[in-house]
Amino acid sequence: MLAHQEDLSTRDLVAMLNVPLEAIPSVVQETGRLLAARLTAPSAEDAPGGRPSD
Repeated sequence: MLAHQEDLSTRDLVAMLNVPLEAIPSVVQETGRLLAARLTAPSAEDAPGGRPSD
């Protein structure tokens, strides 16, 4: 079930995560931390010998 295919409320999405409401701030914070780490990690293109820039 995807959010763009159905009209889901925030409560529906939280229920899909299967975590208590009071844990949501920690889940969001940890998700942001993991995404930030992934975005700042060098990609294969950044490595020596990677694809040249256009």
